[in-house]
Amino acid sequence: MFAPSKTIDKELCHRQAHSDRKYQLFGRMSCLATELFFLPPKLAKASYILRARPIIIGEAKLEPRGQSLVRPVVGLFVGIAVVILVMPAIIVGSWKSPAIDPPVPSSDITLQLYVSSSKQLVKIGLEDYVRGVVAAEMPASFHPAALRAQAVAARTYAAKRIRSLGGRGCDAHPQADLCDNPAHCQAWVPVSQLQQKWGMLEYQNYWTKISEAVAMTAREIITYQGIIIDPVFHSTCGGQTEDAGAVWQQSVPYLVPVKCSYCQHSPKLQTEQRYSLTAFVGAMRELDGAITVTAQSLRTTSPNLTIAEKTATGRVSSISIGGRNIKATTLRSALGLNSTRFVHKIEGDQIVFTVQGYGHGVGLCQYGADGMGQAGYDYRAILQYYYQGTQITEIR
Repeated sequence: MFAPSKTIDKELCHRQAHSDRKYQLFGRMSCLATELFFLPPKLAKASYILRARPIIIGEAKLEPRGQSLVRPVVGLFVGIAVVILVMPAIIVGSWKSPAIDPPVPSSDITLQLYVSSSKQLVKIGLEDYVRGVVAAEMPASFHPAALRAQAVAARTYAAKRIRSLGGRGCDAHPQADLCDNPAHCQAWVPVSQLQQKWGMLEYQNYWTKISEAVAMTAREIITYQGIIIDPVFHSTCGGQTEDAGAVWQQSVPYLVPVKCSYCQHSPKLQTEQRYSLTAFVGAMRELDGAITVTAQSLRTTSPNLTIAEKTATGRVSSISIGGRNIKATTLRSALGLNSTRFVHKIEGDQIVFTVQGYGHGVGLCQYGADGMGQAGYDYRAILQYYYQGTQITEIR
C-alpha cells in the first residue's frame, strides 16, 4: 500500500476528469479513489488515462475492455472504505449504548435491593425491579401472556417483602427489602448486562417485550382472601404441579396440585442424569454417616436402594439406602437432580436417574404458562390456574 501523500494534486486530477465530457464520470470516480486512498497523482492520472480513454486504430475506435469495470471496481473500493471506517463505529456505538429504553409506568413505590456482584444496596423503583426479575427468571422468547404472568408473580413476591408495604424484608440481608440471589429471593439482572445475555440483535426486541409485559400489568399483584400470596414458581412440572405441603411440610390453600399438559415443549421435560456408583455412595455417606453400603453391594441383586415413599402426584418423597431413609428433596440437592420426579436403575458402574420436570414443582409452571399462552389463555387465567382460588388486585 502507498504511504499517504502529504499533498494531493487535486487540480491535475480534476483537469483530466473534465477534459472530455464523455469520460467525466470516470474521471471523477478516479479522483474520489485518489482522495480516499491517497494514491499518488501520477498513478491516479495513469489509471484515468489507461482505463477511461478509447484507443483509435485506423478508422475504428475501440473502447477499452476495462472501461466497463471501472465503476464497479471503484464502487467496490468506496464500499470497502465505508465498511472499514464506519461500520465498526456503528457496531461499537450500538453495543455500548443500548437502544431506546421502553418506558414503564412511574411508581411511587421503591425498594432497597442488595446487588450481590457489587455488594451494594441500590434504591430502585418497583416496576423497574420487576423488569429485571422477568428478564432473569423467564426466557424472553416466551409468549407475552406468560411474561405478563411472570411480571405479576414477581411484583407479588416483592410486595410481600417490601418493608414500606408491611413486608418482612430479605432474610439474608437485613438492611435490604430484597436481594438478587434466587436462593434467597428472586433473580434480578440489570439492563446493562442484558445485551451480553441476549446478544445485540435480540436485545431491543426482548427488552421491549418484557417492558410491555410489565407496563400492561403495572401495580397488579395476586392475593388470596385479601392477603398477598407467596407466588412460588418453577421451570417445568412434568405433567402435574406439586402440593406445597409435600415439599415444605406446610400446606397452603392456593399451592395445590393441578394437572398440566402445557409444558410438553420444555427441554427439561425428561432428562437422564448419570453418576458413578463410587461418587453416589460417597455423596450418600456425607448425608448420613451411618450408611454402610458400597458400590459393590449396589451392583448385587439385593435391594440396597429403593424408593421408600411417593407423594400423591408421583414424585419421590424419600428413598431407602442400606436401610436408611433419606428425603428426596435432600437427595435432589446433594446430587443436583432436576426434580424429585424420578426413577433409577443400576447400569454397570453407574446409577442412572430418569427425571421428569425441573424444579420443586410447586405453583406456577413457567413452561406451562408459555404453553397456555400459546393455547390462547391470558395471563389472568394462567395465574388463577396455577394459584388456585386467588384474585388479581392492585397494590393499595
